[in-house]
Amino acid sequence: PFGFALFYLRGVAPPSVATIQMYKGVVPFICLQLFALVIVGLTPQLVNYLPQRVSLTSETAPPPRNPALSSCVQDHLFKVYDAKGDVLRAAIAKARTLDLSPLPGELRGDLKGSFDKAEKTFDLVAKIRATQKIIDEATPGYLPLHVEVRETQRQARRLKEEIKHLQSTIRQLPRNERGEARKNKLEAKIEELRAEVKVYEAKVPDNWRADHAAFAKLQKAETLAIRLYERNVDGAYEPLQEVTKVIAGADALAALGKALAGLPAAVSGAADPEKAMDAVNEVEKVMREVPGTREIQKPLADARRAMRGDKPDVEKSLKALADAQAAYDKDIAWRKKAAAELSAGLAEYEQAIRMNIGLRLQPKLSKEQALDVASCMANPRDLTLHF
Repeated sequence: PFGFALFYLRGVAPPSVATIQMYKGVVPFICLQLFALVIVGLTPQLVNYLPQRVSLTSETAPPPRNPALSSCVQDHLFKVYDAKGDVLRAAIAKARTLDLSPLPGELRGDLKGSFDKAEKTFDLVAKIRATQKIIDEATPGYLPLHVEVRETQRQARRLKEEIKHLQSTIRQLPRNERGEARKNKLEAKIEELRAEVKVYEAKVPDNWRADHAAFAKLQKAETLAIRLYERNVDGAYEPLQEVTKVIAGADALAALGKALAGLPAAVSGAADPEKAMDAVNEVEKVMREVPGTREIQKPLADARRAMRGDKPDVEKSLKALADAQAAYDKDIAWRKKAAAELSAGLAEYEQAIRMNIGLRLQPKLSKEQALDVASCMANPRDLTLHF
């Protein structure tokens, strides 16, 4: 590229500019590029680190649960659990002391279950580490065998592909004397290749299948332990996230009270059933945007359907609206009570576990976490044993 640049400059520069002057101008830039190449040669991890850092700290950074990040995110979190395990356990214990009685039975049960899962996280981390330790101990004895056999199998596959290609060529040969002669040569070549394949297959040690199956079983145990951990931490944070959203929706729900209370009059006094349906549908549509209003939406939908068709049932619709109003009153009462008594405690607990146990469900990593994960991803993992 340096020479090309000089030739290009020579072609576009006026004759008054000497070639030596061009050299003087580009030499500093050439030196900078050579210096950059030296840095890359001495620290190849830098080539991987900088793009990863830019990606993970950008506005469009992938979420922590992205499979490409999972291994490094897990390593980061395990270090956090080691450093802040006691603090997290204390936060979980404190959350257990909260009075959850204002919550409905289903939400209360989900939240209590999430506390159990949060506490179980540390046992699952220990299980993952135990499986990884067993694999690390088994790897030195298994790796040479794995590399040797996979190379042998690779060579055998290459020969088999060549055999397939020759067989395809034979099928396309013309049916004449010349084609027959060519066919005989190719068939002889195929027999030679098959003999070579048998030689390679014979090189596979007798203990390969048993040793490979045993090591694959260890890898499967590790994968299962990781999946259990991931499902557990998601289950530890998701109900908390849901309950927090539902309680926070108290004001939005209260704002719909007047519209909901006006529906019975709109239905009973409407000359056109279509207008009554539209009025119910409008409230139902806005209600869907408020988290945790399923018990109110259901009777609203029943009220709307009752007014549908040639024979609208006003009485049935009014009964459904009364059920919706009762569900609304019950909902608004417990939400207000929960907002007053539980919001602060749940917010404190959520803050404590958000960027560790709940990290997988966050939209992106914090800057500190992103830098740690980028540093981890700059050192490629050896995946030899996975293929």
